[in-house]
Amino acid sequence: MVLHTCEIIENKAVSENIFSMTLQSEDICGRFRPGQFVAIGMRTEGVYRLRRPFSIAKCDDGLFTILYQCVGPATRAMAQLAPGTAADITGPLGNGFTTGEEQRVLLVAGGIGAASLLALAEHYAQKQRAKITLLFGSRSSSELSVKRFFEAIDLDIHTATDDGSEGLHGYVTDLLGEHLSRHEKPDTVFACGPKPMLKLTAEQSRLHGIPSQLCLEEYMACGLGVCMGCVQKTFVDGVEKYLRVCKEGPVFNGDDICWDEV
Repeated sequence: MVLHTCEIIENKAVSENIFSMTLQSEDICGRFRPGQFVAIGMRTEGVYRLRRPFSIAKCDDGLFTILYQCVGPATRAMAQLAPGTAADITGPLGNGFTTGEEQRVLLVAGGIGAASLLALAEHYAQKQRAKITLLFGSRSSSELSVKRFFEAIDLDIHTATDDGSEGLHGYVTDLLGEHLSRHEKPDTVFACGPKPMLKLTAEQSRLHGIPSQLCLEEYMACGLGVCMGCVQKTFVDGVEKYLRVCKEGPVFNGDDICWDEV
């Protein structure tokens, strides 16, 4: 375990309940690759709660950024932390995305799951000059506020909302099916979001003969692979295995995941 005390440089609202926090750590930035995460320890009302995992969205010049949604006491307490405050952090953790010589990449994001794809988009835009397409879905337009971070990158963005307030009225997987049927096939599909979305993404990618890499969202107690509380059933090379999302993941090949419990 690598434990860091990181100074918060910035902590601001992106929308009503989505926040961006930038912290300083040369070590985390030096070892990070897209898809990895950090675990943040929080004290709320005098109680030290379990660490919360957050994808690293950006990493540059010793500063890294996480995007988070206020959904409970811990994240509400995070939103109140002022610049200059020290945060208790372990990371970077987990296995990230495997990148190769892809020239056409398709990113599929569900809600705040877009955070794990931002650094990946920057990697492909800066290192390989790849053609990048982002399909971004959420419940409503207010939850698409994270989109502004992608707009600084040279990519095509298409959106879908459950309530029809922006983009396609439907799910991001509806966008995916339409895109794969009408456009040139990408070399790889990368995705992060709720499991039902990831299941459909894996199925549609397989149908079109495209490999997929999926970043799973999971509750984690330790983030270090010790408690075995975040295992995912997989089927690799004909062998059924339960792998830890925090250690062997959070990124898995879409064809390796057993979806029978989703």
